[in-house]
Amino acid sequence: MLVTMARMPPRLEAAGLLLCLLLAGCGRPSKEKDNPEGVKQHLAAALPLHSSPTQVLNYLDSQKIKHSQYHRDTASGNTIEGVIFVKSASDTVDPGYDVVFRFDAQDRLIAYDVQWLGYI
Repeated sequence: MLVTMARMPPRLEAAGLLLCLLLAGCGRPSKEKDNPEGVKQHLAAALPLHSSPTQVLNYLDSQKIKHSQYHRDTASGNTIEGVIFVKSASDTVDPGYDVVFRFDAQDRLIAYDVQWLGYI
């Protein structure tokens, strides 16, 4: 038994297609992407300026944040680099930030450089 389906009017098809495209493009706006300062503030609360490299590494380990070891470099400065993923229930992949912790010659934290990486 063969059942024929009635074809929708072209205007209704076009409207349905447009609605699908609009809904597909309407993802959750990322507060994290628009607010790298929020990441800096969170880090500053957990790791105040003048923290030692050991304190930074211990914090990163406790939070399960991927990171490098402490790099001493007189030319470009002493650093620890990390990647922070912001967990999101509605995204299939997590947005991420590259974070560089900068230290002075006395091994004290002097700055956080935070850069949006996108969805990794």
